[in-house]
Amino acid sequence: MSGSQQSQQAYEQYHASGHYDQRYPRPNQRVLELIRAHLPPRGHVLDFGCGSGRYLLPLLDQAGRLVGLDNSEAALERLRTRLPADAGVVHLLTSDGPVLTAHVQAFGQLDLVLCLFGVLAHMPSGAERQKVLQQLHLSLNAGTGRLLLSVPNRYRRFWWRQIRSGASIRYQRRVKGESIVLNYQLFDASRLQQELQQAGFRLERLHAESMLPESWIARWPRLQPLDRWLCHRLPARYGYGLLAVARVRS
Repeated sequence: MSGSQQSQQAYEQYHASGHYDQRYPRPNQRVLELIRAHLPPRGHVLDFGCGSGRYLLPLLDQAGRLVGLDNSEAALERLRTRLPADAGVVHLLTSDGPVLTAHVQAFGQLDLVLCLFGVLAHMPSGAERQKVLQQLHLSLNAGTGRLLLSVPNRYRRFWWRQIRSGASIRYQRRVKGESIVLNYQLFDASRLQQELQQAGFRLERLHAESMLPESWIARWPRLQPLDRWLCHRLPARYGYGLLAVARVRS
């Protein structure tokens, strides 16, 4: 079984158990504001790795067409149950590749692509990450489209494991008494910019996704004002995650 298949299987278990939603029950409001700022009214947006809709659901009032893509059936089923009866146009896809290409051919280029909280980092192969990034590049409106992509910062995450394995690590998480193994590619700002450029993107802005751990922000909303204050005063390179705003390079 490949590293990506292992990650897919692990996340299916993670979502089916309900543990993921318990750990990350709500969005980071500062990141959500950034998303809204880059999504035109009635825009066409893809949430790549949408999970159960932590960032997709709040956009129902702004987007004209929403696409949630995730390879976890358990996550998408949870998202279906959370969609309100009067939700607008929402497409749920279980894979990328030809499925996403067919969607773009049918409904037009995307105005915004989200790939948040380390979705790309769970692809251990650089070739696989490039394949995904290049497809997202082809799916975006070349004139106005934007990619919002976040990855784990190697200087804030699992630094003790990197002593032995470098920036490509595997870690375990306990879910209802069972252990699931996850692959994780850690990034610094230079590596993130390099992979974006290789796929044809130009980095416009680099933000900290958060300064405090993401699970703290998601579970305890009273911490979000403190995290916002820290993000406004500290360089992005100190972030728990690095969040890039990129566009198709002309």
